[in-house]
Formats: sequence, structure tokens, C-alpha cells
Amino acid sequence: MLHAKTVIKIFDCHAHIENGLTGYDLAISKRNIIFNDIDSFEQRSVDVPRGDAISLILDLERFDVAAELIRLKRIQALKIHSRVQKIRRKDYQLFHNKLRLVPPGFPVIIDSFYYGSEMDYQPNLDKTAEVIRTFPDLKFVIAHAGGYELLRYFFHLRELKNVWYDLSFSLQYLHDSSAFLDMRKLIRFTDDSRVMFGSDYPYGSPQLQCAILMNLLNELEFTQDQAQRIFFDNAELLFFGENARAGECLE
Repeated sequence: MLHAKTVIKIFDCHAHIENGLTGYDLAISKRNIIFNDIDSFEQRSVDVPRGDAISLILDLERFDVAAELIRLKRIQALKIHSRVQKIRRKDYQLFHNKLRLVPPGFPVIIDSFYYGSEMDYQPNLDKTAEVIRTFPDLKFVIAHAGGYELLRYFFHLRELKNVWYDLSFSLQYLHDSSAFLDMRKLIRFTDDSRVMFGSDYPYGSPQLQCAILMNLLNELEFTQDQAQRIFFDNAELLFFGENARAGECLE
């Protein structure tokens, strides 16, 4: 039986820092702090705790900033966010031009949470799949695992080996919905090296989502080793690479 103390290390693969971290309610080892605009990164990146990863929006007009930060190893991932960036279906080709310049193995997070009334800017599964197939040497993270469309993302992306699933916010938001059965299916039948715990703090409670995931892993009879991969090891390897030592920042 798993419980909170079973997992020694926790890596929150999806969190935000714009409003600080004083309300963060879970004891963890590391976080991936996501900045959805470059201005915010320039103002708040100094506040990111040592050892945490940093992800930055893939701003098409200021890609040179991201490229330099990648070169300097100051960021560990890029992010595409259709609702924040006002991306329509026809716009995805623009990202292809920039992703060709990203070094092999670098993680790219793609937001997949469907929300709001601006339907033109919702996530797009077929264009996401096209991007992932076009760049097999990059590592893609499906942020929020597809939200209420989680089952479609699971069925259509499961054959692609360069895809990881970030459970952030969906753990809490979908917990009392029929879509939670879809999340159960994704976790059960996806390689446990490609599923990661996340919270989307401050929009969701890290502590609550940790408890929800722990209960779900218990129901699925996952081992302690499997749980440790999902809660820590997978994100550590994804963001810090083969040479990262468990629980320590890659120097």
C-alpha cells in the first residue's frame, strides 16, 4: 500500500511563480517553474529556487531570447500555449520553423487544457500530433494530459515514443468527473516512464493532487518503484538529463 511517505522525492513538473510560492502546500524536492511570457521570466526568474527547472514560452517574435537561454543552459524546456499565445490551427507551421533550431532531446511542453469561450485558440490535437511526428528527436510534454479530451490524446499519441504526460491540474479539476476514468486508463496503459506528477500551482493545490494521484496509484496496484518514477524520476530525467543525480541539481 502506497501513502504520502512512501514517495521520498516529489518533482512538481508544472508550477508557476508569478505570485510567489508562499502558498505552496506540499513538501517537494524540485519543481519545473513555467513562465508564460518572457517579461515575466526576466522579472521573476531570479526568484526560482536553486535546483528547480525553468520552462519558457516559445515566443515566435523573440525566439532569439529563448535560443540564447537554451545555449546558456538557463532554461530546461520551451512551452507552446495556444490560449495564451492566441494560436490558431493555421499558425502551428510557424512553430516548425523555430523547432528546427532547438537542440535534439530538448523538452517542449504543449498546453492541452481546453477552457474558455475563445474557440479559435483552443489546443489542437491533430496539429500537436503533426509537430510531434515532425520532430522525433525532441521530447514533448502534453501539459494537463489533454484535460477533458484526455482519452483522445491517449489514443492518438500513444504510439509516439517522444511523448510524456503531465497530470497537472487535471488531477484536481477532473477528479469528480467522468473524465477521471479516462485518466485512470491513461496511467494504467501508458509506459510509467512517461507519466509525471504536476500541480499547475497556484491554480491547483499540490497537496490535494498528490493525494489524488497516490490514491489512484494504489487502486491500480502500482509498486513503490513505479510511483517514484511518476512522482520524481521521470521529470528529473526529462529536465536535467542522463547525468542528473537523484535529488541534486545538475551542476
